[in-house]
Amino acid sequence: MKVYYSWFAYTVVLIAGIVMTICSPVLIFLMFKIEIDIWTVIFCDMFFVFILISGIEFTMMAVRRLFINRAVLEFGEEGVYINYGAFRFKRLFIPKEELIKLVRYNPYINDNIVRWDKGSFVFYLKNDDILKSLGKFTNFTINMNFKTLGIRLNDCIVPWNILDSVEYYFKTVYKIKFER
Repeated sequence: MKVYYSWFAYTVVLIAGIVMTICSPVLIFLMFKIEIDIWTVIFCDMFFVFILISGIEFTMMAVRRLFINRAVLEFGEEGVYINYGAFRFKRLFIPKEELIKLVRYNPYINDNIVRWDKGSFVFYLKNDDILKSLGKFTNFTINMNFKTLGIRLNDCIVPWNILDSVEYYFKTVYKIKFER
């Protein structure tokens, strides 16, 4: 079972952002070469500048989500695999004997309404050997006192049915408690 965001969707966003970023300046330049009313040129140029800014924003968002903040959780029968890293992808393995419990922390609780698309998974571990092997420059929240490893899911939408599957998987395969 894997929990991750779609590579395909963000690849399409990256391509669209690059195309928008490249085509917008060309169209802005071509609008000055056409013999039309000045107000039409100004309106079209403002529209193309908006497309240029949106294209740059789409490109930066897709690059960040595809390469920099990438984290993929894979729950196997022998343990949890976490693929992470910016440009050189690393793989962390946590054996199921090492896990005490998994907590899904959701900081967005307002008036008993929980936003299901944000939050983090916090793994409680028996030993801190795995935490010591991680570098300082990761997107994980590491607490050596409580032996916890937190993985933010800000770039990963996790629907309720996936959380139900993770909870069932942890109870049956790992025999470990999963708290929401």
